[in-house]
Amino acid sequence: MSISRADAPTSRLERILAISSVVIAVLALVSLIVLLLVPAFGFEFGNPPAWYWDALLAVAYYGFPVAFILVVTLIVMRMVANRRANRAA
Repeated sequence: MSISRADAPTSRLERILAISSVVIAVLALVSLIVLLLVPAFGFEFGNPPAWYWDALLAVAYYGFPVAFILVVTLIVMRMVANRRANRAA
């Protein structure tokens, strides 16, 4: 007994979500690594602190949750598209 399964074609929005989630996660990882390694190399965060340290911290802090939300959105969209394709088949 074989199960007939029709996969829906991948939309442009799904590709954009996938690529943007990967890019955001990589940027967050790189900024986190930079923030963790800066004191090890003897650099100061500055007094007064410069704007780019705050920007790196914000990317590291918010990047992973945003990437996770994009991946969950992508998974839900893919499930809905596959269900619609299987009902039509």
